[in-house]
Parts: sequence; C-alpha cells; structure tokens
Amino acid sequence: MTWNIIKQVLFEAERYIDSKTMDTGGLAKLIVVSSLVPAIIGALVALGISISGIQPYSGFPLGDFLGSLGAGTIVISFIGVIIGAVLALFIGGAVLHAFALLVGANKEYNDTLAALSVGLVPALVLGWIPVVNVFVGVYAGAALVYALARKQGLNLWRASIAVSLPAVIIGLIIYIGIAFTTPDLLQLLLPQLSL
Repeated sequence: MTWNIIKQVLFEAERYIDSKTMDTGGLAKLIVVSSLVPAIIGALVALGISISGIQPYSGFPLGDFLGSLGAGTIVISFIGVIIGAVLALFIGGAVLHAFALLVGANKEYNDTLAALSVGLVPALVLGWIPVVNVFVGVYAGAALVYALARKQGLNLWRASIAVSLPAVIIGLIIYIGIAFTTPDLLQLLLPQLSL
C-alpha cells in the first residue's frame, strides 16, 4: 500500500494531490518508508567507514565516542535518517503551516503535511543520487509550492511566499549569528563588507 502511494507521489503527483488527505499516521508511515533508501545508504557508508578504520569524527564534539561505537554508528546512522525525515515532516510542516496561514490558507495542518510530503518523498527516494539530486531538489521545491497551493486553496504566489519566507528568515538568522559570533569568518566570506 505505502509503496503504491510512493509511486503515485513520484509519477502521478497530481492524482495524489487531488486525493483525500491521509491521516497524520499515514503520512508519517509514508515518510518512514520513503526514508528507508537513504537510511540504508547511510548505514552502508557508516559500515564502510567503520571497516576502513577512518576516523571521520575526530575533532568534533563527542567524536571519540562516536568513533568508538564502530558498528553502533551504523545503527545510529540508519535510525537517525528516519527520525530526521519524520522530524522534517512534522516540524517543517508546522513552520510551513504557520506561514501558509499568514498568507491566507484556510485548510487543516494535515493538508499542509500532505503537501510537504509531495516534496519530501522525491527528495528522500532520489535525492541521494549525485547530479540527479540537483534536479530532484528543484522538482521537489516546485512540487511543494504547487501542492501547497492546491491543498490549502492558495494561489501560486502566496504558496511560493509561504514556502520561501521561512528559508529566507532562517538564512538571515544564520547570517546574523555568524556576523556576531565570528566576525573574522564573515570577513573571509564577504571581504567587501566592513563590520
């Protein structure tokens, strides 16, 4: 059942968008199953690093602890990808829904989650492939805007604002954080700017 919905999101997004919105549990299950591919790939990469003896964590906080886990890193990697995907659905969905309401959305939170899943599923299933991930990212963003407009009764301009405004605000917060905590780094990044 869930694989059929994933195929529908990937190849018949219009039909998925027009169908009745799944409940929150169904959407979470859709994201969990979609995240299995990158989770398995992440676990295989962790296995390769573990077997090779490379110490990729040295110098990071808790790096020695993670490096000492060995095979445990594989499990952490696998579970971390799945948990991250589900958190992206619910936290990202809450932020997106708040901004959608600001621009005039009038439907439920679940409809925003369904719209977000239209962007997340292709990103999770195909986003790990080099070069293809660029095109998948563009498609996922455009599909998210379109799905949000359809699911929330917005026009495309308002849906675009609801999707892009959180990214702009987060980017500004990061930029300001860098500017005030590490002005030397900011000077390296933007030498023409004097603080």
